[in-house]
Amino acid sequence: MTKYLSACVVFAAAITGVIGDTHDRARPGIASITTLGWVAFLCALVSFVLIVFETRRDHTKINWQEQQKTKVRDIANRQVAEAVTYLLWPFHILLIEIWKTRNDLDFDLDEMDRNSAYVLDLLSNSTVRAEFEYVDLRARPANGLPLLWWEYFAKHASAARELMNQAAAKYSGYLDADTLVAIEDIRSDELVYMRLPHLGELESDNKRINPFPLTFAFGTREGYLSLDKMIEKIRALQRAADTAHT
Repeated sequence: MTKYLSACVVFAAAITGVIGDTHDRARPGIASITTLGWVAFLCALVSFVLIVFETRRDHTKINWQEQQKTKVRDIANRQVAEAVTYLLWPFHILLIEIWKTRNDLDFDLDEMDRNSAYVLDLLSNSTVRAEFEYVDLRARPANGLPLLWWEYFAKHASAARELMNQAAAKYSGYLDADTLVAIEDIRSDELVYMRLPHLGELESDNKRINPFPLTFAFGTREGYLSLDKMIEKIRALQRAADTAHT
């Protein structure tokens, strides 16, 4: 409404200047301003005040919108981070079990709880990986869950991927392009999309192999290549989220 009023005032000032004299040269100083001149001046002043008010209001509105976008973006990034944490949780529990049996491994359990990047570092540790060969996917985790290891990994991979699907669908307009690309890379990752969610089929097709080691989940020919790819994609997502946040 104020934009229309400002335009009307400017138009009135222009008309005033056209139809009459706004300045009497015969009079000295400020007295030379005629009545029409004062009308034109007041119109210009009112127009200036209205423009300043409208500009300030527009900036306030833009800042509020940006603040809202930032809040929603933070929510989206938190949901993505929770999905990553959920994906890595079986590995998290497994690392704790390995730590309990290996006195030579110095793990910071508090750091594991609050930092998924630290979990990724541990998963890249050669000593830790050597222990994976002795993890039977048909055994139960020592944390008391009524699931076998392969069920645990499959459940968390499927649920984490669904969380990322929801985040990408709900917040695509708020997440930056690099984050969306990184999310898609993880969603389509071989380990996240195929190997871990379908561990039940792999276990069923290999009944003759007993115990059934965790390394089979990564691919018997590829070694830890599929795990390394997943780790790098998660790190890329974390870097993208950190960059967007700053």
